[in-house]
Amino acid sequence: MSKRPPGKTKQAPGDAPPTKAERRDAARRERQELVRKAAIRRKRRRLATILGVVVLVAGIAVGIVLAASGGNGSKTPVKQTLPGMLTTNAPWPANSAQALTRANDIGLPPVGAETFHHHDILEIFVHGQAVRIPADIGLTSSSGASMHTHDPTGIMHLESDSRFPYTLGDFFDVWGVRLTRSCIGGYCASGANHLVVYVNGNAVGGDPRTIKLGQHEDVVVTFGTTKELPSPIPKTYSVNISPSCTGSC
Repeated sequence: MSKRPPGKTKQAPGDAPPTKAERRDAARRERQELVRKAAIRRKRRRLATILGVVVLVAGIAVGIVLAASGGNGSKTPVKQTLPGMLTTNAPWPANSAQALTRANDIGLPPVGAETFHHHDILEIFVHGQAVRIPADIGLTSSSGASMHTHDPTGIMHLESDSRFPYTLGDFFDVWGVRLTRSCIGGYCASGANHLVVYVNGNAVGGDPRTIKLGQHEDVVVTFGTTKELPSPIPKTYSVNISPSCTGSC
């Protein structure tokens, strides 16, 4: 029996080194695996981006709904159109025939026991001329909205069973006179003419409809050029201005 040379063993068939073709094939499979993993990562990033956009859009939609509802869920969303709205030039009548319908449409509470009873004054100037605020806005012969006037002094009465976030836009809706960021009645901003609202002598930016009404606020709505603004801008509420509630308003 012959002996194997020292230091050498017989190589098993399975231990043979890979051929050049096998190495190329292994490298190709490795590249394919890297490409597959990269594609998965790209797909995941795309899905994350899409999900982020969806969440953002949903948040914006919720914000719009909250803004329309007064921001605290205490109001119903305002209808796009309210009955009997006036888009004509001043002067404007009390326009109370459909005031209760409009008040209900925008989600105002009923007058109730009047445990909440605030007063603010509204003054309107168009091209430098004072516009008369009529009596009986929001009132009919048998009932009334929780925002109304009793006389032509401009005193706005805010009355309900409990505290409510009344706004300037609410009052104009009850009155039935258009008020937007740039329009009042039939007047809309153009050229040098602008709609500017002041509260207690201070100009308020943004949407005038969202201005919250507190107690004894002097709200001045102006339309026209800068030169046509009243000087000085009214800024003081007077408790004695209204003959229908002297001393108690």
